[in-house]
Amino acid sequence: MKIIKDIEEVIAIRKSIKDKSVGLIHLSGNLHPGSIQVVKKLCAMCSVRFATIFLNPFIENFEEIKNVCDNCQENDFSTLEGENIDYLFCPDVKDIFPENQLTEVRPEKIIEKFREYKSEKYIISMATLFFKLLNLIQPDFIFVGQKNFLDLFILKQIVKDFDMDLNVVISPTLRNEDGIPYSSNLQNLTEEEKKIASDIYKVFSEIRSKIAEGENSASSLIKIVKEKLNNLENFHLKNAEILNMKNFSEIEKIEGESVLVILGEIDGKKYSDAIFLKSKI
Repeated sequence: MKIIKDIEEVIAIRKSIKDKSVGLIHLSGNLHPGSIQVVKKLCAMCSVRFATIFLNPFIENFEEIKNVCDNCQENDFSTLEGENIDYLFCPDVKDIFPENQLTEVRPEKIIEKFREYKSEKYIISMATLFFKLLNLIQPDFIFVGQKNFLDLFILKQIVKDFDMDLNVVISPTLRNEDGIPYSSNLQNLTEEEKKIASDIYKVFSEIRSKIAEGENSASSLIKIVKEKLNNLENFHLKNAEILNMKNFSEIEKIEGESVLVILGEIDGKKYSDAIFLKSKI
């Protein structure tokens, strides 16, 4: 596995690759089983495998998360090499967001819809990051997990709006035996907080069961979600909605691709999760 720091080297390597399928996965670091599941899918599908490790500096608690990721770097590199990643791009913040940069990608509709979930600056920076990575590496496939649903929405919209000729490959969220999604942000939950996260997933499972039984009214399902989650001790629900995957608008009937997303706080800590839904028909 070749580790690359320099953007010019990435461009040169990409130009040298001809007539081979190129896959890309963007990672933040501190890899977990969910990350590795997506990496395995990339390596199984593509002839040339790129990964990036870059922690968005506009994420909440950046310094705390960065310290954890830095301590995991050697293990992350070893894991990716063991999974047969060919090229690992690890740019500095100044390379992705230079001080003299005059343009950015600003997805207004997504900002308007999801500003409660993540800051406006985070959404803009992720959109700009994805656009820059796709332009540099020009993959045939980019791989992303369902867990990072907002990043997934941003990525899909960029690919659609800028008519990019590539496929977004989505991997289901990998959860532990208690239904808690593997995530670098959730690995440090206390036992009490893990219990709450597990109880949230039980509500998700109930919703899927209702749909399997034939329920397709989004408003009826959201009513159940709110009633159940509002009764969880030490959890404050801020928002719950079922959205169309194509335009992120709220829907009334479960059909096609849709997603149930929730935002709340566990003991004052922001917590979000999502499950993707399919109608019975």
